Amino acid sequence: MIELEDAIKIIEKNVLPINRVKIVNLIDAVNKVVAEDIYSTIDSPPFDRSPYDGYAYNANSENRNLKVIGTLYAGDVFNRVLNKNEAVKIMTGGKIPQGANCVIKKEDVTIIGDMITLNIKLKEYDNYIFKGEDIKKGQLIINKNQNIGYDGIGVLASLGISKVTVYDDLKVGILNTGTELQDINETLENGKIYDSNRYTLYSRLLKLGIQADTICNCSDDILELEKKVKNMLQSVDFLITTGGVSVGDKDLIPDVFKKIGATELFWKINIKPGGACYVGTLGEKLLFGLSGNPHAAIVVFDNVIVPVIEYLTYKKGTHHIKAIFKGEFNKLSNKDRFVSGKLYTSEGKLYVELNDKKDAKARFGETAIKDVLPITMIDKDDRVEKPAGIIPEVIDSEHPVLKGIPTEWPKFLGYNKTVARDNCPVLATIGGDPFVAVGEFGKGKSAIFSSDCAPHWGPKEFTDWKYYNKLWVNMLDWLTC
Repeated sequence: MIELEDAIKIIEKNVLPINRVKIVNLIDAVNKVVAEDIYSTIDSPPFDRSPYDGYAYNANSENRNLKVIGTLYAGDVFNRVLNKNEAVKIMTGGKIPQGANCVIKKEDVTIIGDMITLNIKLKEYDNYIFKGEDIKKGQLIINKNQNIGYDGIGVLASLGISKVTVYDDLKVGILNTGTELQDINETLENGKIYDSNRYTLYSRLLKLGIQADTICNCSDDILELEKKVKNMLQSVDFLITTGGVSVGDKDLIPDVFKKIGATELFWKINIKPGGACYVGTLGEKLLFGLSGNPHAAIVVFDNVIVPVIEYLTYKKGTHHIKAIFKGEFNKLSNKDRFVSGKLYTSEGKLYVELNDKKDAKARFGETAIKDVLPITMIDKDDRVEKPAGIIPEVIDSEHPVLKGIPTEWPKFLGYNKTVARDNCPVLATIGGDPFVAVGEFGKGKSAIFSSDCAPHWGPKEFTDWKYYNKLWVNMLDWLTC
């Protein structure tokens, strides 16, 4: 299991940015990355021009009274050279005529017939915009590997640049796995769930300026999965799969990638949710196996895949904002945690709070069964994450629940922290806390096992353990005898 930052570094070390290029029309270049430096082929503005509506004249004129000999609109050209003591009425953006070296605003003159009187004294080149003042011919406008936004499109258009060489689009495929998935256009069948990941990931890619080339669904059949993966990889730069990436019987994606000859870069990341994340390469192609859980899938997408996309496409668009956290969140493990929340402003400040006030808090102690359990639940997030593994310690191996089970157990990756109850035997502990405990209440019995009985905290080493079945049979026998 590796850290999030290390995961990104490993991926970038094993892949290269996309270097395919194409020439596109300027309007189609928005949000794309240029593949070469772009230089101006003209001066901007292409001529000396007026910044105001007013009168162009020679500031060295000896007379304050000037004769207006014509009118010059933007786009027009005045074909005669102005003499001293002459002026031309000019509009904003108009080309300043020869002989003139300043422009006086309309409101700074007095008009009498075809004559004007200057009410203020100007110097040479007052209110004067020079040719090339904004951009010089040959000047670098956009650097190679720079993303073109609407503003860049506007600048290039002003320079008459109609074609741009950009990097080719990243080709992405999405494959959602799971026999339980059903299309949103169908009536939901018993035991099925609607496939939301395809829509979430597709629209997230669109927001990044990428349109997924291929989107497919596939049942949990290893031969069908292998066929679909091979087919999709023929036309994409990288493939994103969702589901089937953990260690359950139907988690087939790692095996499929191995069968097609992929090189595994890593399988698990020290984050939650989304820790079960496969990343591999097949030649120059990238393979991502994400959790089928929608929240986990988007967490890994935003925190792993987006930085990789930015690296592959030279785009830099990830933005983070800071907000004041409102509420309570008890994080007991060393994993990076990603939780969904609601963002809002109050009195000019930005706040975030969990969508559900009970989110990330396993408050089983608030249920009706708390009074007949052999332990007491704690009033906070009781989850203890142990990514490096932790081994339970058997206290009473002769109790019927643990009879015939060795005292050496496999490692676990986490458990629920509880407090032992008086007069209730604790048969095994983990991290000093109750792990297996039993109790008798009136005519009934209860027992607790404070970790997972399936792959998560209980890893494959536990579920494949020789005594796995015996543990549960013993416990059920004791509870029902």
